[in-house]
Amino acid sequence: RSCYNFTFDVLGLNRLYGDVMADNEGVVQLAKLCGFEIEGIQKQHVLKNGVFHDMVLLGLTKQQWEAKKENMRHEDIEIER
Repeated sequence: RSCYNFTFDVLGLNRLYGDVMADNEGVVQLAKLCGFEIEGIQKQHVLKNGVFHDMVLLGLTKQQWEAKKENMRHEDIEIER
């Protein structure tokens, strides 16, 4: 939470965003558990080892964070290895 609070309240940013390869489902799920929403898919956007991969675009606005932060609990986040 403190990272988001710092980003939105101290730095004054309105939006966080990122992208991840679509086949990295664990990171996509973790980002969603942390409040990010899927905003889109970039088809065949990255070439890796001779194969094109889709990218998932993820975003979180300050307004979304304000609405979600009280209901977020760290114990709900499990990472499988």
